Amino acid sequence: MSDVKNNKKKKMLLVIGCVLALIIAVVICIVIASGRDKDEVAPGGVVTVPYEDVIEEDFEIETPYTTLRYPSKWKNEVEIKHVDADNYTVEFYRT
Repeated sequence: MSDVKNNKKKKMLLVIGCVLALIIAVVICIVIASGRDKDEVAPGGVVTVPYEDVIEEDFEIETPYTTLRYPSKWKNEVEIKHVDADNYTVEFYRT
């Protein structure tokens, strides 16, 4: 009889320990996720920026077909090259 009670207590403590570990893991994930910056680095080193930050101000890039708009906040960090070959292209390079 005593062995049955001890086994039940051990199982109950194991279940309680697992539940507490799960709760702690969830809280840690929430804290980490809420502490991230707006600009995030995705796998491969690509920086993602919220849409609202990109459309604030822009500058125009004239082409024979249309006018491109590029965010002003990156104007000094990008080199723009117009290639007038068989297919007209505009290339963007980070300076």
